[in-house]
Order: sequence, then structure tokens, then C-alpha cells
Amino acid sequence: MQNNSRGASKSNKSWYLLDLALSVASGQEWWGRRCTKLPVVYINFELQPWVLAERINALCAERPDCKGVGDTFHLWNLRGHNADITLLRAKLEEQLAKHSFGLIILDPAYKVLGNRDENANGEIADLMNQFEALAQKTGAAIVVAHHFAKGDRTAKNALDRMSGAGSACKT
Repeated sequence: MQNNSRGASKSNKSWYLLDLALSVASGQEWWGRRCTKLPVVYINFELQPWVLAERINALCAERPDCKGVGDTFHLWNLRGHNADITLLRAKLEEQLAKHSFGLIILDPAYKVLGNRDENANGEIADLMNQFEALAQKTGAAIVVAHHFAKGDRTAKNALDRMSGAGSACKT
């Protein structure tokens, strides 16, 4: 699979995240890096369940080392149940508390924005704080798929791509 790290529409973000999930769930390499085997939950807010099943089957066919991850790979299809992460987080935490996931993948971020404006710095900061609180509560790493802003990406700093109205990130 070619590494296309841009977040543009139809750039295979979900494929990459599924591949990451299977790699961690099986303890195999992902993009040349060995993964620690951990329980993973992939929370799908966008794709039809049959589309996701086809993708997982295709990945497992190409990566036989990732087969047999039934105990460590979990798929939660929540298409149609997307809501503001502020409201959804309590329900997710309740369900996540029943497991010991090491990695939680939320795909995609825009489905849990609620009424936030993705171009408002404070509102995106609040969204990131919600993800951080979820990580703190569960002890898991959080991975989120996000579509980058439209326009000429070469004119933007890579750090500005998910920073609300495009203000520079301060470090």
C-alpha cells in the first residue's frame, strides 16, 4: 500500500487506519515499524458495515500475518449514531470501560464535531480536549481520521492542517 499521508477526500485514510488497527491487534509491522500487540477498537461513523467488512477481508488477504485477530480487533459500526463527541463520550467511555483497549480509532472526526465550526480555533481546541479526555479516561492511544482543509496544501504549514482557522500551532 502506497503511503499517501494527505488527508484529502478519497485518499485512503480509512484503509490506512484499518491497516494500522490490524497491525496493532496482531503485533505486526505497520509501515516498517513493529507494533506492540494490543487490543484495538475501530469506531466507524461513516462507512456501511459491508464496505468495512470487504476492506478488512481485502487487507487480511494481503497480510496473512494479521489474520486471527478476533480477540484483539474490535469493530464498532456506529454509522447513523454520530453525535457531538461531548455527548457521545460518556456512552463511549461506558462501553470502553468493559474492555482494556490500547488503541481507539475514531473514523472520521467530522462525524463527532456536533455544531462546532471546523474553522474556529477554540472549537477545534475543545474537540481535541474531548479526545484527550477520552485517552486519559481509557488509558488508550487515540487515533482520529480528519479531512484537511480545502485549497492549496503547499501554501500551508503541515501543523496548520487541523488547527481550526489555520492559525499557527505554538510549541
